[in-house]
Amino acid sequence: MNFALAWTIYALNAAVIETPASTELPLPPSGVALMEIDRMKNALPRAGARLISRFRSVTAGRSPRRPGRAFAPHGFQWRALSLLVVPALFTLVAGCMGDQANDVIAKVNGNPLQREEFDNRVASLLIQNDLTVEDASPATLQQARSAVLESMIGQALMYDAAKAAGTEVSPDEVELELSFARARYASREEFQQELERRGITEESYKNNLAHELVIQKYVENELTSDIALSDDEVRAYYDANPTEFHREPSVQLRQIVVKVDRGASEEQVNQARTAAERARERVRTGQEFADVAREVSDDGSAANGGLVGDVTLEELVSPLREAVVDLPIGELSPVLRSRFGFHVLRVEARQDAKSLTFADAEEMIRQQLLEERKQAARDRWLRQLRAEARVEILDPELMGGGAG
Repeated sequence: MNFALAWTIYALNAAVIETPASTELPLPPSGVALMEIDRMKNALPRAGARLISRFRSVTAGRSPRRPGRAFAPHGFQWRALSLLVVPALFTLVAGCMGDQANDVIAKVNGNPLQREEFDNRVASLLIQNDLTVEDASPATLQQARSAVLESMIGQALMYDAAKAAGTEVSPDEVELELSFARARYASREEFQQELERRGITEESYKNNLAHELVIQKYVENELTSDIALSDDEVRAYYDANPTEFHREPSVQLRQIVVKVDRGASEEQVNQARTAAERARERVRTGQEFADVAREVSDDGSAANGGLVGDVTLEELVSPLREAVVDLPIGELSPVLRSRFGFHVLRVEARQDAKSLTFADAEEMIRQQLLEERKQAARDRWLRQLRAEARVEILDPELMGGGAG
């Protein structure tokens, strides 16, 4: 069964913050940090962007990655649940301070949402955006709190409905999905360190993963099991979207990134530059790039030995783009500065431009369009649940904060 894998829980623990154009949240260091993600998201439809991601793997001679395994969780973007639902019937209970004192921020059909879980999810979401509760602006903090509240309400409604329908998952199913998350890292200790960095315990992660698996199983087995797609529809999509199946020339990169935080002092910048220069020298004098990247890099690709994968020149931020154009395969770039920090790059391979034939793309398109239809069915289901729900907001600071 195609359950949500690995870091799916961040769809619930950390919905994407939608910010105004004038508000810049820095991309966290990750295997995709060197790409202009904001530009790509605006330029491509959601389905097309995912198809192109799979196309990269096909044209590079690799099988498509399963979501959440190739990059760290902050590299995996998911729509905030607040974008999927319609307003519910909210009862704003300003006088219910007794429940607030007992650390209940809201009730969903009478079931409490705990403040501790809410606070942890807000902190985790901000960490993904390289922020903390202390340094986030009031507007950004409010957006994070609203997104997390909406996420928790949506999860509670869907989980309760799925359980009421008799849906269960076994401990083995949960352990299997948890193993996919751990496999993303070099060791279990490294996985634990990432959870700790995000302020999440493994028990909490596992519990939320189990909840999401119940929801996913219900969606797969009960809600969308009869969804079908004809051959003509698949072909029509291919014919109508030729640019989605054309791949520009690309390079396969490894990188070492020494992060520079916003507002870093001159001394901190110089220390980061020196660390990057030392890392480059270690590789130049014979140490394995992958070993140095695992040890030094602040990037999410570090666990993969710095391997980012295939990117086009247009996807690279400046000055990385300029450095890669003529960089011979196997040679190191100089230390480069971007808005993320200092980079050392090595080109592993180059791929010529290529167009995917319908025969090669057919199954990929079919699966993607089926996923789109299943997601639409899930969205409709959630809207129905929300329309029938009674949600009580018990924390005055959350009243009118975007959850309804």
